[in-house]
Amino acid sequence: MQHRILVFLLSTIAILATAECSRAQKGPTVLPAGFFAGLTEHPQLPLERRAKMEIERHWKQGSKRYVRCELQNGKVFTGPVVAVNNESFELRSGVMAEQTIRYSELASEPQALDATGEKFLRGIATAGVVVVVVLAIPFIAPYYALKCAGGTCVS
Repeated sequence: MQHRILVFLLSTIAILATAECSRAQKGPTVLPAGFFAGLTEHPQLPLERRAKMEIERHWKQGSKRYVRCELQNGKVFTGPVVAVNNESFELRSGVMAEQTIRYSELASEPQALDATGEKFLRGIATAGVVVVVVLAIPFIAPYYALKCAGGTCVS
C-alpha cells in the first residue's frame, strides 16, 4: 500500500515538474535517469513478517499444500503446515513427526511446493506403519492372552 502511494506521489511530482519546465522552456524536457531510480527499489517487509504472511496463507488453504522451509543452520524441512501462532508454526515432517519452526530461524521465505514425490513417499511410509501394526496384532494378542491366563496379567 505504501509503495503505491509513494509511486503515485513521485509520478505526480514528475508530471508537475514536467509541466513547470514546459512552461519555462518551449522545447521537450528530459528528466535525468536518477530521478526515477528509486521507484522500483522500495523497502521490503522484514523476513519474519513476510514468512508469517506466507505461512498463514498456506495454512488457510489446507493441509494438502506443502511448504519448503530453509533454516539458518542449513536444515531444510518440507511438509504441510499443521499449526500457526505469532512466533512459530508447525510442519508435519514425517508420518508421525511434527517440527516446530520459529519465524526468526528462517533463512529465506517459505516456498510452496507441488511435492508429488514427497507425498508419495509419505504415503508409502504410512502404509508401512499400518502393515506393521496389522501384522503385529496376531502375535501380541495371544501373548497377552497367555500371560493373563498364567496369572501375570498387567493391571
